[in-house]
Amino acid sequence: MCSVTDPLRLNDNPLFKELKDGLPKSEKETMNILEIRDDILFVWNPDKCCVFTLNVAAQRGKTGEEIPFQTLKPTDPPIFEITNLVINETATQLVLWGNLGIVVVELPRRWGKDNAFQSGKKEISCVNHNLTGYSSQLASTEVRRVRWHPGSADDSHLLVLTSENTFQLYECKLSDTPKLIRNWKVGPTPAFSSTTIANVESLGETAVDFDFATPTIKCDTDYHSINDWSKVQWPILVLRGDGDILMVHDNILSGRYITPIFRIIIIKN
Repeated sequence: MCSVTDPLRLNDNPLFKELKDGLPKSEKETMNILEIRDDILFVWNPDKCCVFTLNVAAQRGKTGEEIPFQTLKPTDPPIFEITNLVINETATQLVLWGNLGIVVVELPRRWGKDNAFQSGKKEISCVNHNLTGYSSQLASTEVRRVRWHPGSADDSHLLVLTSENTFQLYECKLSDTPKLIRNWKVGPTPAFSSTTIANVESLGETAVDFDFATPTIKCDTDYHSINDWSKVQWPILVLRGDGDILMVHDNILSGRYITPIFRIIIIKN
């Protein structure tokens, strides 16, 4: 039955009924495993290690009629807990990640009735790449935050923050193995005791989250390069454990630097 809070009757859709049946009963932590992009709802099913998708636009236009959902099955499902699902802007790839790893999934093309994936095929196998195996640094640390870089020309660059105060930038081109192209520190490596509990002194300097700020244009005396996209910078705001915020300035997508140079501003809490 349609309600004020659920006008599309999504709670009655088999997708959510199956999802609720498969969710862990003892889970107390919030999981960001649902996102909407281009009127398509994506949600991770931890029980079956797959992604459910539903065309919300089609559901809106056909109230009272059941719209079937589709299942995207990674060819190499993750063996660690997934707590976050993030789709890139062009909806060509999505990333599934948790504290212990990252998986990049290539999304199939859409066509046919309701512009569904592969014309409405119920189950679709999707090529995926596990980033944990491609970097010894990532394999030996925990993941704190993963975001697609908004300034990527082909929407393929993934920025990862690790528990060791390290940023890792991956290039994840379609039909290709992801490559680690940048790796740099944003603070000292946290010190750990023999009980693997971080020292109090290091907790405040540990980066716990980040996001991209509004883009800016790098000042340059060469006015002929005003239309050069490499001059566009996406500042990165890094939240530390003590509440301070680091603002990182530079174009990390530029290929001019082996090790990117950053101007870091500490905004006190």
